[in-house]
Amino acid sequence: AKYAVERFRPGYPRFATLIGRREQFRMFRQFAEVRMRLILYKQDEISVLEAELLAIDNAEERPLFLGARRRDQNQQRLDKLRQLDAALIEYDRLLDSAERNTRRKQPTPYDVDSLRHWVQNEGFLARDETKYLNYMDGLDNSLDLVSIYEPSEPDIQSLGRRIERLLGRIFTRFKKRPTTTLTKDQSFLVFSDEDFVRGARALLASLAIVLLLTPVVILNVVHKTALRFVIIFVAAAAFVSMVTIFSKAKAVEIFVAGATYTAVLVVFVGGNVIVDLYHQALSLLLVEAGNNMAFLFKSSALVNAAKLLNPVLAVHLILSRLPGLLPPQTSYSALAKDECTANIEMAEYRDYGPAAPHGPDMTGTHNPIHDLTSNERQIFDYLLKPDDSYNERGVYWGDMSWSEQIRFVMKSDTKETKREASSVWAMFKNDPLSPISYYFKNMVLPGAGLGLEGYVLFSIGNLKPLFQAKGSFADCWKGKTCNETWLAAVEYMEISGIIVGQILVGILGDWLGRRWGLIQDATIMFIGLVMLTAAWGVTENGWVICYVWSLFFYGIGVGGEYPMTATSGMENAVGSGKISTKEDRLHRGRKVTSAFLMQGWGQLFNQVLLILLLLIFHHGSGNPPYSKLAAQWTYRVSFAIPAVGTLWLVYYRTYKMKSAGKQLAAAKKKSKVTGYDTDSLKLTFTYFGPRMIATAGAWFANDVFFYGNKLFQSEFISVILPGNTSIVPGWLYNLINVGVSLVGYYLASFLIDNKLYGRKRMQMIGFLMDFILFVIPAFHFEYYKSPGHVREFQTMYFLSSFFNQFGPNAVTFLVAAEVYPTPIRATAHGISAAAGKLGALTAAVMYSYISPQMRFYVVPWFGLMGMLVTLLFLPDTTGLDLKEQERRWQYIRAGRESDYHGIAVHPKHLSYWERFKGVGKYYDADADYKQKIEEMRADWEASEARKANEKAGHWDDDEEHDDSVWSSDVSTFFEKTKGNSPTLRAKEKDFTE
Repeated sequence: AKYAVERFRPGYPRFATLIGRREQFRMFRQFAEVRMRLILYKQDEISVLEAELLAIDNAEERPLFLGARRRDQNQQRLDKLRQLDAALIEYDRLLDSAERNTRRKQPTPYDVDSLRHWVQNEGFLARDETKYLNYMDGLDNSLDLVSIYEPSEPDIQSLGRRIERLLGRIFTRFKKRPTTTLTKDQSFLVFSDEDFVRGARALLASLAIVLLLTPVVILNVVHKTALRFVIIFVAAAAFVSMVTIFSKAKAVEIFVAGATYTAVLVVFVGGNVIVDLYHQALSLLLVEAGNNMAFLFKSSALVNAAKLLNPVLAVHLILSRLPGLLPPQTSYSALAKDECTANIEMAEYRDYGPAAPHGPDMTGTHNPIHDLTSNERQIFDYLLKPDDSYNERGVYWGDMSWSEQIRFVMKSDTKETKREASSVWAMFKNDPLSPISYYFKNMVLPGAGLGLEGYVLFSIGNLKPLFQAKGSFADCWKGKTCNETWLAAVEYMEISGIIVGQILVGILGDWLGRRWGLIQDATIMFIGLVMLTAAWGVTENGWVICYVWSLFFYGIGVGGEYPMTATSGMENAVGSGKISTKEDRLHRGRKVTSAFLMQGWGQLFNQVLLILLLLIFHHGSGNPPYSKLAAQWTYRVSFAIPAVGTLWLVYYRTYKMKSAGKQLAAAKKKSKVTGYDTDSLKLTFTYFGPRMIATAGAWFANDVFFYGNKLFQSEFISVILPGNTSIVPGWLYNLINVGVSLVGYYLASFLIDNKLYGRKRMQMIGFLMDFILFVIPAFHFEYYKSPGHVREFQTMYFLSSFFNQFGPNAVTFLVAAEVYPTPIRATAHGISAAAGKLGALTAAVMYSYISPQMRFYVVPWFGLMGMLVTLLFLPDTTGLDLKEQERRWQYIRAGRESDYHGIAVHPKHLSYWERFKGVGKYYDADADYKQKIEEMRADWEASEARKANEKAGHWDDDEEHDDSVWSSDVSTFFEKTKGNSPTLRAKEKDFTE
């Protein structure tokens, strides 16, 4: 009684039960040939009727019957039309039926054979009535079968059928039968579909894990860059093959999946070429060993260390001298530092000759590091190797292995988070409002210009639908009474003004200084807002022209705000002392992006204010028609409010930001430049030209995405609210989108300084996610636009906004200033930002000539372009001291690029292109440490000379000096190792006097 099939009588009752219980057995003849024949017959019948109708028309003697249907009294023609109507209805029915049957899938041969075997084994059904399952007259009738079973997941079901066939062979071989409640027939193998689905899912999950993790494991073992790319190619080919075999995806979908998989490998694995530094270390060791093979085992430093240190460290030091025996994941610079530390600690066992540790340098060749006492070394390590960038062994975080990096970064970030939390708590206990005051002063005020800019520019796009709405200025703004060229110029001239401002003010900011650039921007924006608020004309077209030129003028101020805010915010994050600050290393990115995210708050306030103003001036309703008076008041008040804030910004920047250009002035004085530093501009394009490709190219691609994000909204609103004529729903969805964007802004600000994620990876992942979120609806446009799936469309809209902010939009603003030297930083940022606005202009023009779906086809590829230029040409400056970059720039400026050995040329902070060009070969941690001490010595001597001059009555009032870094231990060390220092000469002079 427990078996489902046997409960029914043999024959059709049992046969129908089997088919009803097993969905894959629901297969029937589609009679394709018969259907085609009926269609052909009906087609010919209609053709005959059509010819007869034509003959009747040609024989008509009364033209009035042909020109007026209501007066047509030719009964023969009317009968023929009725026959044609009935024939066409039947013809359409046959075509639709054939088309539906054509879309149905054929059953698998395995299922056909299984059902055929069951029928033959039962023997209760007439052969003539089941011969559609058999091979008859040499023809395979199964080719005419269709299945009405449509699995929800065809790929999973297809894989499940393969597992079923495999299990069938296994059970047949071992003469076992799986447990089933369908039939008691021992020769009939029946498996649970749910088990197959679970098994298929488990298999696919396993394959996915293998395909994702195997390349990662292999790439961690392989060290040659070319071979790593070969492995990525093979892994991508294997992935595409698996997708092709185990799924029924379309060619375009397979291509997109393969491209995404490859991009993921390149982003998460290909970007970690740690082995570059290892190869450089081997080459140095090889040259060293080749010069003197005896040095390998006769080096007194190595032998002494091996005698006194434990055996493991001794072997480690010997292996560090042997090219080819160095462990793959071991950093050469780390070994060099270990050896250096060991040598210093063993200083008491060495024979220094005339250069005794506490005596004068008799030969002039004294190595300063060897003279350090334990206390002095601690002081220099504290100054030159801060604990947020170096571990307790003095190894730079970029030289550590992945596991060490993770532990170090988490420890360092946890420590800094606790410090900041305790600081905020102390501020709160002292004054509950002081944390808000601190945030306002350090985050809001530096980004106030961008906040006002975001408010106004966002308002331009929001006001356009108001002007075009019914009852407002629709006739003008839809081109009926106003010139369409000027209407299109609203967007073009706005962007053109921004481009002019970005380049012009960027140059002026490097020429006249950051402070004057900031004041100039605020002044131009204030005047532009007054012009926008008061814009009018004799005619409506004259008003549009005035409006356009006001936008252009305002755009110049907006454009200048980009390089000025980025550079001043970044340089103010750097301390003024000789030694770099923790604030710069750990929070420089957060400080700049916190100012940049005020743009999002400006957009949010604008949207809220516009909704409130419309409700106030439109009698509390947001529904059309909107009066011209309500539109005018809404528009003008919305511009007047930020004008007041911009006027206050002019005051604040004039009287409260007098030190905004301090870093630029110091850099110019060091380079002995008074005006615009054209030499630095030339050198920047010579040494950092590829970086311009990264910053400008990525910003261009990002702005295409930024404007492309708006494509989603109009499409899903038309589905959710068909026939909607109100502008309020669009504004409300804008409000939600801005809220999502703000989440992305803040998350970017929190993670942009994290060494494990950082700038470069954040930008690449943001581009990748935007590519995916645009390419999915591109190839299934109508599907996601349908009412049943429009929510998924909305989700992709909001996610694309999130990843645009938590990715390229925040990162491009930061790195376009960060990767360039101070003297031309504003110029470089302005050029990059202008390239971004060219992307916006390209999008605005392009979208006017292509359909909505074509826009979705075009936009995603800019994401791949942005990711590619980021990968190849953008260095990762996360955790890199900005002053270290300036230090490298001084060497380049002096024509001594090869003499710089610091972390600014560490492969971790170089682009792929710069590594390929060999820039990283100059990195040498040990040499850099010595170099920094000598540079500090030079600064100390200059300080001592200045003190001597001041004592003699010669004052230097042109420059501020910070002598707080010269502790007694540092000064004592420099005095005892430099016999002819100015201090000693001054003391000698005092003694003689």
